Amino acid sequence: MPVQAVLLLVLPATTYALDVSGHEWIPKGPEDARSPCPALNTLANHGYIYRNGKDIPLDVIAQAGEDVFSIAFDAVKWIADGARYAGVEFGELPDGSPALTLSDVFAHNKGEHDSSIVRPDEFFEPHANRSEELIDGLMSMNPTSDFLFPEDISAFQKSRIMDSRLNTPDHVPHTDPGRQGQLASEGSLIMNVGNSTNLEKISKAALREWFTYERIPEFHTTRMERGLDPVDLQTDISYEMRGFFLVGVTEAVNAPLEEAPTKMPGVEAPTASSAGMSASDMPAQQMIIVAPLVIGVFNALI
Repeated sequence: MPVQAVLLLVLPATTYALDVSGHEWIPKGPEDARSPCPALNTLANHGYIYRNGKDIPLDVIAQAGEDVFSIAFDAVKWIADGARYAGVEFGELPDGSPALTLSDVFAHNKGEHDSSIVRPDEFFEPHANRSEELIDGLMSMNPTSDFLFPEDISAFQKSRIMDSRLNTPDHVPHTDPGRQGQLASEGSLIMNVGNSTNLEKISKAALREWFTYERIPEFHTTRMERGLDPVDLQTDISYEMRGFFLVGVTEAVNAPLEEAPTKMPGVEAPTASSAGMSASDMPAQQMIIVAPLVIGVFNALI
């Protein structure tokens, strides 16, 4: 029996609020390409983009990003421009239009980078898959709640950045404004997967399912199904949320190394208050985020 068939038999079934008829979840096969990004991989596992993950037209990715993750079509195209700016290689289809093979996003310090929320740094595990230890560490944040809030995810992300600075021998500091913007965008995208109108929380169960199986979380709905517009990343709540995460990223990049935690969250998880801020504390100057700062929402969590 094929490995994919065995996985389908043993993994738990999911009930969807989003209509996934014709887009059932099938885990990647041995010849399929996947990226460090759980969002792209989820789209491939559900067949919203090519399941083999190869030579996917950018327009197909953009439409899938809007249909599933409520990121506006034009915003996804804008993100792709940023990814090219960062050095991610896109192919070209016979008609001259751009296409992406998901594994090309693994180019280190171009698409993929250190301090991922769910993967170990490339030095320790090249082309790493998600880490159950890191996922468990993230879930340990805010231990008395079934939800994670922006403050929790920002605190965890800050600890990952500090851990890379302290422990990864070939770590390239995230001093480039574009890289800092990418890291901030990743936090915003996590919140966008939750079903909250203002991106204020996401359930731990949904987040664990998404990260662990790269599958659309149970009861996931799009913003459009809830009568809302898809996020455009430049003028709306997702833009404001990126500004919030950017504060934490820049703090972690510039903090003295003696402030780095001796253990990663999951062993001794920091509290949300250790981020030193709340989502309502965003200074106005951090809201000025230009195009290079979005070199990878869809490289999110990498």
